[in-house]
Amino acid sequence: MLDTLVDAGLVRLTATDALGEPRYRLHDLIRTCAVEIAAQLPTADKRDAIVRVLSVWLDLVGRGTGRLPGGLLAAAPGSAPRRSLPDGVVDRLMADPSGWFDTERDNLLGAVQLAVDWGLDEAAWELAAGTATYYDHRCLYQDRQHGHRLALDAAEAAGNARGASVLLRGPWPTAHLSGRVRPGDPCP
Repeated sequence: MLDTLVDAGLVRLTATDALGEPRYRLHDLIRTCAVEIAAQLPTADKRDAIVRVLSVWLDLVGRGTGRLPGGLLAAAPGSAPRRSLPDGVVDRLMADPSGWFDTERDNLLGAVQLAVDWGLDEAAWELAAGTATYYDHRCLYQDRQHGHRLALDAAEAAGNARGASVLLRGPWPTAHLSGRVRPGDPCP
């Protein structure tokens, strides 16, 4: 289907990522039209679409974390929904889980922000907590702090004690969120 959209000039192949997966971009006019149409949709429909997108991210983060060194220490899932891609797609993406996280690093922080923006505190904390093993593995303090702070604020504002406690568990997150650990410090 993407080939048809590319041939029609509606979608453009922009690059191939580090995992060899193609990256596409909508034509500016199509993107503008999509934004205008989305603005007319009922809020409930937009929210349902956001939940579906985040549910795929949550599933991929969970599967990727489970394949990373130390991934067995990840927090148990909460109640946010998960939606799986076909097994063949997941196996291809997760053949190199660190590479997948490296490639999707900005998008994962964007997913946490999207969850926060839509008041989906459960998805926000689960995404932030789910990426912690990767951030620890790569010593990405700023990303971990940013995602955890967004999700922690959302969980606390929603009265989500479980989400907040998962994000604050252990001495490292507490020190990191309080500012006692800074970028450039060695990995604990």
